Amino acid sequence: PVLMYHGIADDGPAALARFRLTPAAFDRQMAWLRANGFHAITSEQLGWSIANREPFVGRPVLITFDDGFQNFADHAWPILRANDLTAEVFLVTDLVGESARWDIDSGPPTQLMD
Repeated sequence: PVLMYHGIADDGPAALARFRLTPAAFDRQMAWLRANGFHAITSEQLGWSIANREPFVGRPVLITFDDGFQNFADHAWPILRANDLTAEVFLVTDLVGESARWDIDSGPPTQLMD
């Protein structure tokens, strides 16, 4: 499977709740993946396996995060590490260290990673 996330936080604008998962819920999901024998792969590994028609080894999962919110570093990364998993983070490079201006109509913009 490919699992895509945006934010991992306990709170934030109500209008953006569907894009957010609590750290506790994310922890449960990652613990479930680990307990059920999944291992993280990269998009490069996924592409290679598909292009070469090679079967996947074991139970792979690709975990991605869009936008590069600071809450990835604060909440998601420690949980991923504790479960021996990795993820790919897709940053908005022009806004590194700033905030998610595109969410301004929904409430205070979320801080992006430095």
